Amino acid sequence: MFNGLTKLMEGSENNMDIASQLKLVLPPISNILKMELKSKNENELGNIPCPFCGGNDRFRYIKNTQRWFCRGCNKKGGDVIDFHCKLNGLNFKELAAKHDININTNDNKLEIFNYLSKKRLIPEQILQNFIQKNAVFYIPRFGKNRTKAIGFNYSDLDGNRYMQQYIPLNGDSKQFKKGSKPSENGFFIAGDIKNCKAIILVESVINAMSGFSADQEYCWIALGSTIFCKKTKLLSDIKKNFICCFDNDKAGRTAIENINSTLQGCKTVNWDGFGNKEDINSLLQKGKLNQIKELVKRTIPIVITNLEFKSTDFKISHIREVLKQNLSPKWLVKNIIDRNSIVLVFGESGSKKTFWVIDLCISIATGKNFHGNIVKESGPVLYIAGEGREGIGKRFLACAIERNIDLDKYPLYISDQPAQILIPENVESIIKAIETTGHLPVLIVFDTLNRNFGPGNESDTKDMTNFISKIDRLRIKYHSSIGLVHHSGHQEKGRARGSSVLNAAVDWEYLITAKKDKVLVKCTKSKDFEPIETLHLKTKAINTGLVDEDGSFLSSLALISDSSKEQEDISFNKNDRIGIEALKEASKKVYPNNKVHDSKWREIFYKKLSVMVDSKREIYRRMKNSLCNKGIIFEDNYYYSFNK
Repeated sequence: MFNGLTKLMEGSENNMDIASQLKLVLPPISNILKMELKSKNENELGNIPCPFCGGNDRFRYIKNTQRWFCRGCNKKGGDVIDFHCKLNGLNFKELAAKHDININTNDNKLEIFNYLSKKRLIPEQILQNFIQKNAVFYIPRFGKNRTKAIGFNYSDLDGNRYMQQYIPLNGDSKQFKKGSKPSENGFFIAGDIKNCKAIILVESVINAMSGFSADQEYCWIALGSTIFCKKTKLLSDIKKNFICCFDNDKAGRTAIENINSTLQGCKTVNWDGFGNKEDINSLLQKGKLNQIKELVKRTIPIVITNLEFKSTDFKISHIREVLKQNLSPKWLVKNIIDRNSIVLVFGESGSKKTFWVIDLCISIATGKNFHGNIVKESGPVLYIAGEGREGIGKRFLACAIERNIDLDKYPLYISDQPAQILIPENVESIIKAIETTGHLPVLIVFDTLNRNFGPGNESDTKDMTNFISKIDRLRIKYHSSIGLVHHSGHQEKGRARGSSVLNAAVDWEYLITAKKDKVLVKCTKSKDFEPIETLHLKTKAINTGLVDEDGSFLSSLALISDSSKEQEDISFNKNDRIGIEALKEASKKVYPNNKVHDSKWREIFYKKLSVMVDSKREIYRRMKNSLCNKGIIFEDNYYYSFNK
């Protein structure tokens, strides 16, 4: 060990890199195993039990390179550093610290400063920050020619080191460490992803560092190349505005043309007026700091050239691969609405359903709690209004006044007309309008479904299926939730009007009822979650501060929590009452545990109806759902009983 330390001290004087220093002080693998090895030749020793998997006659060791491998658990093996890391359960940094080598120490900062200051104009205080984070480092001997080089650490989005890139100082082209995959998961991140104004994508590390030195309000991310499709799929889950600032050359322009398939809603810088083959770093070298900031400000939406769904290769995965994924729900509002879902809110005319949805939209746009329910993810909201903007605007204003919120500060958008979804080109119009905002919506609301339906019949299965496919297109494109405000059925107030296709398609369904100033919100469907308890709210008159043409103040309503929580007033339609009578009659007969089988209940129910036979099955189904949703009856494996 003493000789190793002496070599290490000599190595430090010669600016030896960390890995080389570490190899000098680590005991050879042959000493660690402490057993007689069976020689196959003068360099290869092996056929011994593996210290990791325990398999006999599997472990091999090559003396002159100090590399090892196991034919059982690790066919690739590694060097002496990998062996000691695996044996001790340590990473590279921890192993170096164990042997008193500080991996964060960089005694060659001057070399980095000199190189980048002359060629890249990186301000010293910013570069110092990169060095302290070990994002930039110095390599005294690199490659076959043993030249000096500057290195950059790429990381994944969790901050774990993913790959390294080297720029030799002898003029050779930059290259990635062998085994690195620059087109996949590695990013060079300059700035704070969470708190930045927006994320700007560039091609190279130098552009990221140069951009960050020019404007630190943004997070500058280097992709390592323009072949970035896999990377941008990872970035798409970050809820930030993105700007492409690729080099002003053919490769950069080609990359921008392809970005829409993986990162929807991104913008691109407008290079008009700048020279061909210009980039962020070349502008910085010319001292054009203001031009860089101006370039970013004048971003434009990327033109979407292909709006149709693309066919993909059908793939299957073993269940273990599925279970490795994060299966936790991505809530917008905890227990109320999750991401990438369809939510149906329905009720009779005057039930205050629009007021409740407006309140929900404001909570999601601002991130403020929704009647005691936590907003887990806030973001832009688009409200497609079926009625006049003035009336909707007044309702939004009343809610904002009650909640003491300044809506000017938040990404909340309202349309100037209904969408008429069944008209094919109207979906494209919505997408185009969204792109002009520069925001990716997390929630798109259609109020009401009827006013936004278009030329079709909402009770027709084909038309409703077409409508669902259209809104699915928006949901999939923006990974957003869709809100539908709808009316109750004409005869059955406990269900939404129109085709049953709608109820089958939605993930959440809320029934809104109102009596005087009391408003009840009941979850009648939650596909994958336990439904929340009924929300008890009440209306409050709000003076909006607006005046009409006669000078009179205009008021509107806002919803507030009702602490009294009066008992829910349950109403029954004609078929509900017939169903209750039929179940009572069937219950008088002897059945197991006082429960009535579905077939017996249906038989008596049919006899009491005075409608065509073809309609009875659907009426019976709706009646059962209505009574179950109201908590009147209890269902257990096709047996029904009254809920005590």
